[in-house]
Amino acid sequence: MALTKRLRKTADVAQVVMAARAKAGLTQQEVADRANVSRQWLSLFESGKTRGAELSRVLGVLVALNVDLTATIEDE
Repeated sequence: MALTKRLRKTADVAQVVMAARAKAGLTQQEVADRANVSRQWLSLFESGKTRGAELSRVLGVLVALNVDLTATIEDE
C-alpha cells in the first residue's frame, strides 16, 4: 500500500525518510551507505537539525529508500 504525504517543510521529508527506513528495516548506516552520505548527516537530517539540507543529498536518500517524489503544480 502506498503512502502519500504532502511535503511542505524539511521536517515533513524527514518524517517520510524515517518511516521508509523503518518499513524497509534498514539502519541509518545502511541508508547512508546507499545514499553516499554520512550516518551522522542522516541522523541530523532525521532529527531536523540540518536546516537548509542540500537537495542532492536529500534526493539521494529518497532514492536509496525507493521513495518517489512527485511535484504538483496547483491552480491558484
